[in-house]
Amino acid sequence: MSTLPARIAAGVEWLWASYTALQAKGAVPGLADLRADIVDLEAVATRGDLLAALDLYGRARARVTAIAEVASK
Repeated sequence: MSTLPARIAAGVEWLWASYTALQAKGAVPGLADLRADIVDLEAVATRGDLLAALDLYGRARARVTAIAEVASK
């Protein structure tokens, strides 16, 4: 059974992988904001504020989806 901190860490890892993949596509609008969201998420998770981390993760995941849609056009 995974714990919430472990799930958040896995989410951060997925976000960085997504960021790297999107960055490889070139100049895609929103990448700087995504990077800032991930850095904020890491900081909040490190402080132990797991509810805020979940909120930030949701926001960053939605941003990945939006950026990927733009990048695929």
